[in-house]
Amino acid sequence: MQQIDSFPQHKHKPGLLRHPLVSSTLIINTILKAKNKGAKGVVLIWHNISEELAVNEILPFTNDYLGIPAVWVHEKQQPLLEKTCHANKTVTLTINGHAKEEVTTESFSTMIKGTESKNQTIIINTHTDGQQCDRR
Repeated sequence: MQQIDSFPQHKHKPGLLRHPLVSSTLIINTILKAKNKGAKGVVLIWHNISEELAVNEILPFTNDYLGIPAVWVHEKQQPLLEKTCHANKTVTLTINGHAKEEVTTESFSTMIKGTESKNQTIIINTHTDGQQCDRR
């Protein structure tokens, strides 16, 4: 493959980039195992992602409802969760929301033809995966 351009050497490159979608998809079997063992809800903890990225994520959105409420929290909440767990207290997990079916989402794509060569094209594509969070 012919390299046409690269990230400028003088710019700061971010370290490892993380997105919670992958880990949330991999945890589906663990959520189902908790349900099968009698859990009434699941609290999962995001590790090694920013608080900003953890806020308002509704994941995994790649599958239907698993039949058990699950909520993700940032790792800063772990000490409080552990304290509550060790106190052997009953907790209430409340998730407010509603499902929307047949929702229209937006997509954007464009092609930019090369100016020096007709064989070069840049394709830009982006989309939303649905309405993750209604903040009204």
